[in-house]
Amino acid sequence: MINNKSFKYKIKTFNNIDEIMRNWSRICFPKNKLKLKSISKIEVSKAIKNQRLSNDMSLKFVAELLHISEATLKSYEMGTRLVKLDVIYQLSQIYNMTIDDLIHGNA
Repeated sequence: MINNKSFKYKIKTFNNIDEIMRNWSRICFPKNKLKLKSISKIEVSKAIKNQRLSNDMSLKFVAELLHISEATLKSYEMGTRLVKLDVIYQLSQIYNMTIDDLIHGNA
């Protein structure tokens, strides 16, 4: 009931919704691609450490730019701690690269 009135759905309404969902699913999740991508914490940690080293930046310098402790940055680079999204974003700006390139280790 909507506003104390009985509301009946037409079967055509549901058919259209099903069609919309099928189309959405085909567009968002093509058959030849995985539905979800996963990112290895270890791969990300190696990638951010490699970027820091290839840019000749010290652990202390990058930690200061990020306003985090050296220990925190080191734990990110060792893979013992999951890197926060805002830190990933800041690192991509520091190294002048996209987030995607940063987390996949593309130079």
